[in-house]
Amino acid sequence: MDPVFNKFFSRIDSFNPNQKRKKRLENIASVVNENLNKTRSIVFLCTHNSRRSQLCEVWGKVFAKIYRKKINISSAGTFKTEVHNQVYESIIKCGLVVNDKKEIFFDKKKFKLNSKTIDSITMKNFIAVMTCSDAEKSCPHDPRSIRNIKMFFDDPKIYDETNKVSREYLKTTTYIAEELNYIFKNIN
Repeated sequence: MDPVFNKFFSRIDSFNPNQKRKKRLENIASVVNENLNKTRSIVFLCTHNSRRSQLCEVWGKVFAKIYRKKINISSAGTFKTEVHNQVYESIIKCGLVVNDKKEIFFDKKKFKLNSKTIDSITMKNFIAVMTCSDAEKSCPHDPRSIRNIKMFFDDPKIYDETNKVSREYLKTTTYIAEELNYIFKNIN
């Protein structure tokens, strides 16, 4: 693995959440564990499938590979947009490899992000993880979801076109990676 990724992973793997956050993350892992006998698919949902849900898809696939979890990971939204370029830039800073075709490589696995709507998801059922900080109002719901989990992430797009954009996207990327790594470590 890439030395930059190894350093990043070491940092997030030592993440020790405060008691409140730990309880929330352990509850999410518990809900996932309780439902894996019904589905092996998780879909990260957001209004626009461009930033938070895409970052969750990336880290979900990476941690499923690291922890050898046979779980299908995807993301979708109410509206199809584009994957924001800062998503790629932030994961590159974490040590993932992205080529000029926007293909992401991790441990001999290759995948490509693309923005998609919930209607384009072909799974018969799945665990839905709402990633919007305003999930109650704007995250999509789907009848195929056997469980809806709320993981609220602030949208880094508020920093687009500012001098903080790179730092804030990396901060969001790291926050999502910490939480998903913690959850995937606790999935049976």
